[in-house]
Amino acid sequence: MPLMKRIVGKLRGLLGLGAIGGVAGFVGGTLWAGTLNLLGLAFPTLWDVVGLGGGAGLSGAACGIGFGTLLIALESKKTLEDLPLWRMGLLGAAAGALVPTVYMLATSGLFHFVNAPQIVVSVVGYGAALGGLLSSTMVGLAKRAQQAQLASPDEAVGLLDAE
Repeated sequence: MPLMKRIVGKLRGLLGLGAIGGVAGFVGGTLWAGTLNLLGLAFPTLWDVVGLGGGAGLSGAACGIGFGTLLIALESKKTLEDLPLWRMGLLGAAAGALVPTVYMLATSGLFHFVNAPQIVVSVVGYGAALGGLLSSTMVGLAKRAQQAQLASPDEAVGLLDAE
């Protein structure tokens, strides 16, 4: 039974990372598209803005799940304190670059890679940047929250001792 509990916990963690990535991608994509819309540079309608936000949300969710999968495969024995932010950024960038690459290979084979390499480079670069930023931010926030949680009982005990 402990094995099943661990598997369910890891799946729940993957879904949580996907949800966080999806929300972050949606908010970021919508803000980006809304800014471009307000400046009159692109996206003439509100539906275009929402569409870009939704696409960025799906990308963020895929990056979050890909990052979680790499994290489970490579770093499952380490605690949160043992995870350096630069390495988490690299893992997130790798996941962010792999997701669009696998999607393009699955949907059109080598067509994009041969006929439009600049699109591949821009899409994979966007995915890598999104994944790296998202993963290092999530791990950094988790570390900060854990440190704050660990520090709060000590502060309460210190306040009680001072009285």
